[in-house]
Amino acid sequence: MLDPARKTARRSEKGGLPNFLIVGAPRCATTSLATYLAGHPEIHIAPVKEVHYFDLRFDRGLDWYRGQFDRATGKRLVGEASPNYMYSDESLRRMYDLLPDAKLIAILRDPVARAYSAYWFRTGLRPDGLSFEETLDEELKPGYVPKFRRPGVLTASWYLPALERICRFYPRESLQVMLLEDLKRDPDGEFASLCRFLGVDDTVKPASLGRQVNRTHRIRSLRLYRTMVRTQAWRRLPFHLGSTIDRWNQADFDYPPIDPATKQRLREYFGEHNAALARWLDRDLSMWER
Repeated sequence: MLDPARKTARRSEKGGLPNFLIVGAPRCATTSLATYLAGHPEIHIAPVKEVHYFDLRFDRGLDWYRGQFDRATGKRLVGEASPNYMYSDESLRRMYDLLPDAKLIAILRDPVARAYSAYWFRTGLRPDGLSFEETLDEELKPGYVPKFRRPGVLTASWYLPALERICRFYPRESLQVMLLEDLKRDPDGEFASLCRFLGVDDTVKPASLGRQVNRTHRIRSLRLYRTMVRTQAWRRLPFHLGSTIDRWNQADFDYPPIDPATKQRLREYFGEHNAALARWLDRDLSMWER
């Protein structure tokens, strides 16, 4: 069997570095967007979504990161999608130091819908017994600190600070901000606009365009999931094997509608955030209030 270090070195020799990244936001169709882009003949996307090199796997080294793109031969553009990059100064600083000319894509959605979706996604992975309303109350307590090295259900829906953070490192023209609602309404037009931003043929329409990918899911075996977390299996196993086991251990499900009173509470909570974001983007976001 090939020594892991030699295997990494071999893949690094074949791999390059990305020239675009989908940096967020989670539960805003980043997986769908990556799938659409992977269907473009000029584009290669890292085969395992959420490489998380700049935030969670930076200690694996540059050779490991290059190895994630070892099948990109002949493609004009190479990219990856890790939807928490935009919330971290450290991640963006590392990214800029390595990829200062990269183009970045952020896709957003109604922050209330995103927060509710994120709660159920997290509940499917790590059920802690808290209702959505109890989760909100916990996160609104003074001094709240997220448990899992990622933004909380609410704070990940504060889009403007994240976008401003990106623009402290990258020029505004290097960032394409999309809305999930626009992508659903006009997938052809939005995808063509994204292709023009990236500099590839904007007449291509991938077969997957418009299809939902990465639905909310629950864990089939919580014991298996916790064992993988406890033993850091994603670090110890070959990267693709760990991800394959992870996917097998997932089952899609439909979560219930949000409570109307809770929805109204969050509409009021995000009101000022949304107004400031609308000014920054210079566009109407009133569809999020309807």
